Amino acid sequence: SNGRCWSQLNYGGNVKTTIVIDTHNLLYRSHYSHQDLTSDDGHSTGAMFGTLMALYRHRMRYPKAEIIFVWDGPPDENGKRSWRYEAYPKYKANRKHHTPEPDDNVKMVHSQMDPLYMMLKYAGYLQYRIPGLEADDMIGLTVSRLHSESHRVFIDSSDKDFHQLLGYGSNVRILFKGKQFGPSQLQLKYDIWPSQWVGYRALMGDPSDCIPGIYGCGPAGAAKLMNMGALPARPWTAQSSEVQQQVKEKLWKNVPLWYKLSKIITRSSDPLLLHGISSEKHSTFVKGLIRHKPPKPQKKRFVGLLAEYNLRAVMEHRHQLIAVRHSGG
Repeated sequence: SNGRCWSQLNYGGNVKTTIVIDTHNLLYRSHYSHQDLTSDDGHSTGAMFGTLMALYRHRMRYPKAEIIFVWDGPPDENGKRSWRYEAYPKYKANRKHHTPEPDDNVKMVHSQMDPLYMMLKYAGYLQYRIPGLEADDMIGLTVSRLHSESHRVFIDSSDKDFHQLLGYGSNVRILFKGKQFGPSQLQLKYDIWPSQWVGYRALMGDPSDCIPGIYGCGPAGAAKLMNMGALPARPWTAQSSEVQQQVKEKLWKNVPLWYKLSKIITRSSDPLLLHGISSEKHSTFVKGLIRHKPPKPQKKRFVGLLAEYNLRAVMEHRHQLIAVRHSGG
């Protein structure tokens, strides 16, 4: 069924709803849509404006949903950003905010992060920002812990690697530009299922994360291999004879790289433990998910920040932007 029918069939009753927002992803999307917006004193406000208006749309469409904002964490106490940078040093090497001199767009977005964090805090939203952990991993962990037959989870992100999380079941969906994206949409678009996404994506590569993929593998070829049963965790000699006949020498020599890239792309709790994230940090986050308690809204401070940054269009929706005091959907 399409997203609209699915939403109507599952909305109401005792089904809880949580919307998990990939905050950095939404900030950059918002900035590029509204980059000319500034406050009266010249401070960039487009990223904040777009994010808060996206929040407003979620609140209008899913008024009882709990909404969680997940941020990329800063470097940890040892200066480490994410296990992915050690496992694959070229990871995100092409991103402008990881260069010695970030460009103006990056500076503009970063200047809005702290004010937005405080706005969301004063509006009463739960936010995760843990040193040494990327939002990707925290979102994977959050979805794996929260979803159930009576608890649906939406992920607000344009990051295609979250397609793999659709494999958790029918109550997990990607939300993007107001539309829901689920396993059937994935199958129609890419000819694969969520469980095949990691292997497919590692074959194809992801230029935005500086992941090269395997030479000679296009979309059709990658989907064909995955549907033949190719698995990145399986050594070449253990792949099926059908796969071995299909694959050229150039590819099978790269099976170890394929496996390595697939680990970088995986978004779940497993790689956190495999790549040296301390079990203490991991268990602390899991306990936080179970016992999470959003901050109490401070409406005057929230409105004060909206006024300080001249977010007049957002101010019109200030009452609707305050978080609901219970989860559910």
